[in-house]
Amino acid sequence: MSKVLYFVVLAGMLVAVASFVPVQAKSGEDFDGDLPSQSVDLPASTLTDLIPILADLFDTAIVADASLIEDITTPAISGRYPLHTLLQVILSSTSIDIKLIANGVVLKPKVRKGVVNVVEVEKKENIERMEVRGNRTSADYTANTHAWSSSFSGEFAKRQAANDILSSVNRSALVASPTANLADTFGYLSGITISRDFGEGLSVSVRGVGPSYQTTLLNGHTLAVNENVRDSGQFGRAFRFDVLPVQHIQAIELVKSPKVDAAASGIGATISMQSIRPLSMKKQLTELSVGIEGDEKGKVESPRIWGLKSWVSANKQFGLLVSASSFSRDIRQDHFQTWNWEPNGNSYFLDGVGEDVLIPSNRIAVTIENENRDHDSQSFSFQWRPSEYFSLDADHFYSSLTSHYTEQRWLARLDTAASSPSDFIVENGSLVAASFDSIVLRSALDTSKQIHSNSTSMLSVTVNQNAWRLLLSVADTSAISKTASLIERTRIEVEPRPFSYSLLGGLDADVSFAPSPFPNLVADAAYIEHASSRSIRSSDKGTSLVSKAELLLNEHYLDRLSFGVDWRDKHRQYRRRDFAADAERLADISFMPSFVETITPRNFLSDDFLAELPSVWQVPSASLSRTILSDFDDTQASLADLGRSYAIQESVLGAFFQGDASYMSPMPIDLSVGLRWQYWESFVTGVEPQVSLQTPVFRQNNTARSYWLPSVNMRVELSEDALLKFSASHSLAFPSYSDLQPGLSLNTTEGVRLASGGNPELKPIESRNIELHWLWSGHSDVNVSFGGFLRALSGFVAIESETINIFDEPYLLSRPENSRDFSTYGAEADMQIRLSASTLLNMSGTWLAKGGIEQQVELVPDWNFKAQLVYENHSLSARVGLDIQSELLFTENGAPVPDTNLAKQRYLRADLAYWLSDSVKFTLSAKNLLSAPLRYYFEHSGGQTLKELELVGANLAVNLSVKI
Repeated sequence: MSKVLYFVVLAGMLVAVASFVPVQAKSGEDFDGDLPSQSVDLPASTLTDLIPILADLFDTAIVADASLIEDITTPAISGRYPLHTLLQVILSSTSIDIKLIANGVVLKPKVRKGVVNVVEVEKKENIERMEVRGNRTSADYTANTHAWSSSFSGEFAKRQAANDILSSVNRSALVASPTANLADTFGYLSGITISRDFGEGLSVSVRGVGPSYQTTLLNGHTLAVNENVRDSGQFGRAFRFDVLPVQHIQAIELVKSPKVDAAASGIGATISMQSIRPLSMKKQLTELSVGIEGDEKGKVESPRIWGLKSWVSANKQFGLLVSASSFSRDIRQDHFQTWNWEPNGNSYFLDGVGEDVLIPSNRIAVTIENENRDHDSQSFSFQWRPSEYFSLDADHFYSSLTSHYTEQRWLARLDTAASSPSDFIVENGSLVAASFDSIVLRSALDTSKQIHSNSTSMLSVTVNQNAWRLLLSVADTSAISKTASLIERTRIEVEPRPFSYSLLGGLDADVSFAPSPFPNLVADAAYIEHASSRSIRSSDKGTSLVSKAELLLNEHYLDRLSFGVDWRDKHRQYRRRDFAADAERLADISFMPSFVETITPRNFLSDDFLAELPSVWQVPSASLSRTILSDFDDTQASLADLGRSYAIQESVLGAFFQGDASYMSPMPIDLSVGLRWQYWESFVTGVEPQVSLQTPVFRQNNTARSYWLPSVNMRVELSEDALLKFSASHSLAFPSYSDLQPGLSLNTTEGVRLASGGNPELKPIESRNIELHWLWSGHSDVNVSFGGFLRALSGFVAIESETINIFDEPYLLSRPENSRDFSTYGAEADMQIRLSASTLLNMSGTWLAKGGIEQQVELVPDWNFKAQLVYENHSLSARVGLDIQSELLFTENGAPVPDTNLAKQRYLRADLAYWLSDSVKFTLSAKNLLSAPLRYYFEHSGGQTLKELELVGANLAVNLSVKI
């Protein structure tokens, strides 16, 4: 069935349902403007803690005087209510009245006839005593100078109320600082660590598993995934958060205990995002934001603009919202690199060095990397809500990220003939320093232009009738990453000369890269050594359908039954074409001065680089690649190209059933028991070289599996101040798309033949999970959460190596296998402390250990600590955030190449917001303030050897926002 037909069928169903849904006028007991009914399951609590939960649930502001509500307790209540009716039930035995205002609800003391209410008079004279106790997540908020602290306290209250183990962030906190990067805005949540690229938040890891093992949803649907085209890497299933603008998001929930009603594709967490919608704003709104952004090492003129316009009908039944954003960023990254440390003699041999000593496999380089990123995005949302019983929502999102990337590099080839080292130093079995009399040096230029586009369209209908709530939603999503301009690589070589390098061993080494003298490409004898082009196109397209039904019972102990079916169909295609000019073609081209460009890389790697590099570098110019590579035809595919390309058709079908119950004796207990049936089928097609054959062989592989996935979530109120949460579940993660490819990539060096490829027979990874969390809020200024978790993983994918015959020659093949079963366990703590009326400290930490065998997972630190100090008072808000991550496994390599690790990271940011008026806000944000290089290393013979240094300078952004 085509995608168009899906939408036609759904539209017909919506019209049919709408024709039977009554449009009921509000009774006299309701008040004009009340929000639609919501299902609630609220524990006994205090009114102070309950109001933020209700404000978030009903998406509106609730205002009350702190002294009025501080001593009021509320009973447990379940059912479906409009907000006004629910508040009447909760406050029926109190002396509090409910009043509707334009921006929400006000709770105030009741006034008896003929009696002057002294408290009311006092409030008029001291209006600052009125404070917002609940922050709605709508984009239409008034001048909220307490966005961060309200988000922290509201998040903790929501965490207390939910049966799931989760963390959340609302819109007011998301847009409080001028960053446009979505990962950076919710990276302070406990249990989450951010993987950054050029200083930008890119993907997230959660408590023991990496980015590919998380489920990312937008309005309940799985999103398509973009690739990393720049250096030919693939993200698999890891969602790139840099392609989705933060301005289009209403709220984010990070659910750490697997949910049976969410499509299975992750063993880590479900990252559920909700988009902004017009009816939550309840009135017309125009918002415009402009600013500039700059980097310490890059350019400082990077403009940014964002706008939003919403329209709501007078009867609050129709709403339209459009938003658009555009911003640029110029980034410079300084890079010192060594390549593939292997045993001496494996790919080449250095005289005098032991055969077992690890040496950098033929390259050491210094590189200036520049990237210009242009982001453009638009979103559209339509809502029709003729009554509180029916709503129709349509959403469309489009974003485009265009990257202009340039690498300018000088590299030394240690495998130069007769390049025996002298004055060399071996530490921890590695050649950490050496001098050479004669080494070939090359200057290189890599350029490319990539476009990453995302498009998602959604249509959904919700029906509330009596005790039933029905949801039907369909989505079409696509992500395309491609080279708009080819990845072009050219190198110019000079005559050999003396060269030395020094790593000194250890993570704190000050490295040195020292040619003597530094070459001059125009004056010295130079020739064109290499020219190649590459094109890549990756598309990820899919259609999904979600249907859910919920029945509120409130009879005996059973509160709610819910069940549903979800389905998605995805098509993944990856195509790569390579071209390299042969030696004869290069020899026919006369070297000209126009092939050389000069650059001035000031302050290269700051204080972490010992070598005094020249202030002016000479590197190949773009005219060189245009001269040689202009006739590259990416429609012609070689055997190697076909081996790297593949297509995957994936179908995922699921069904779930869940029951929610509550027990009041001997203590309040909420229990959720669910069961999910999951079916996964993949059809992989591609080409691989076969034994003794030098022609491509087409291969197809079909895999289908089904699973039963139970889950239990329990919430126990130990006292008025403390509660306990328990979760046990069985979850899945599907194999990475790149790991499923059937092809092989062959690399032949002197005497060594290497092969790498995927494995289309991989099966999903299974995880059995147990979590226990304790939450305490016994002090009005302190909230504490502490928990432990255990994951037993089976069939985890790891790189395994074996020797096979290809073309009648032995090759060392590295490919992924479901080869590891192991356990990870850890603990997580979170504390919020109100130091004063204006100051809040939030701290969280996660500690992870391995059980069974020594096991590492890529991009997951052993521990992580975060601290946020927030000051918010009147019109001024300020925040300082520190994020420290332990060392982690960055890339797992096959033998004999050591794994690459990333050393401890420290990330410091600061934000400042000043409200000039209720409608005008000025913001200032500074990121990466420590401006320290990332240090990559490997471990060998009981020690650590530095492998790479990367440095992106501090980033500063200023912004001015206006609301009308």
